[in-house]
Amino acid sequence: MKKIICFIFALLFSSTLLAQSDSRWPNSNIKILVPFSPGALTDIIARMYSTELSKRLGVSVIVENKPGAGGVIAAQTLIASPADGNTLMLVSSGHAANPALKANLPFDTMKDMSGVALVASSPTLVVVNNNSPYKNLNELISAAKKQPNVINFGSAGIGSGTHLGGEYLLLEAGIKMNHIPYKGVQEAVSEVISGRLDVAFPPIALALPFIKDGRIRALAVTGNRRSELLPNVPTVAELGYKDFDYRLWYAFVAKSGTPPTRLTRLVNEIKAVTDLPEIQEKMKLQGLDPAHLQLSEFDKYIASEITKLGRIVKASGIKPE
Repeated sequence: MKKIICFIFALLFSSTLLAQSDSRWPNSNIKILVPFSPGALTDIIARMYSTELSKRLGVSVIVENKPGAGGVIAAQTLIASPADGNTLMLVSSGHAANPALKANLPFDTMKDMSGVALVASSPTLVVVNNNSPYKNLNELISAAKKQPNVINFGSAGIGSGTHLGGEYLLLEAGIKMNHIPYKGVQEAVSEVISGRLDVAFPPIALALPFIKDGRIRALAVTGNRRSELLPNVPTVAELGYKDFDYRLWYAFVAKSGTPPTRLTRLVNEIKAVTDLPEIQEKMKLQGLDPAHLQLSEFDKYIASEITKLGRIVKASGIKPE
């Protein structure tokens, strides 16, 4: 009986200590790991949040760039850190593609990391040169069916978000095009403008200036609804491909095992930052739609994206690295 009483007392004591510790948390700097170099959109978003979270949490929130291996190096850094909420990672949708793209991923995406909050997403566009013979998406698809692997589409590289967006359309439409990888999606768009490339799948913010000045034409939006920036451009789903929904997304993840009370605090503060008018305006300028998907619901979304992107990678014939 004494042992049981002592055990219960120990549990109550440790719970009290944890509660007291969490009431004072955070009391040291918080780090946001970014898997890409400074200037990348992921980095820009992380710095938007770091400034505002510093004000709200009362500690410095520091952005640390850990580029390399498509996000693997940053993820390994996160997993090697204590599960205390003091280290987060700002990931893109490539986080969910890596299990299919990497042959020997040195961690389990779902088991080793937990979703904190999805904060933004952006559909891509199907774009062609303004003088292209393809005036709408169905004309492009019809031509690709008649001449498999003749039409060329470009992307930011094999396995990139703009590559997988193109492969998703090919999969759903049952067509074949020839993929040409570039160093960046900007280069692919430049090739469309020059007329040397038939199609590209860039994010809205990148393509918008060239659409407005009449150099390229948007045939469709890949998201599940029309963009406020291009209200006259239909979605792929509207054009006959029901449930088609492809978006690049951006979110915070933490190491699994982080105390729930700390995750809840982070979620509440991140949501408050997302809702700030100035943050929403900055997102709009980047072609982003603010999003609110948190904790277990966000984990479910990550799992569904791993399944979807895995199916796209397999159908495309990409060989895992």
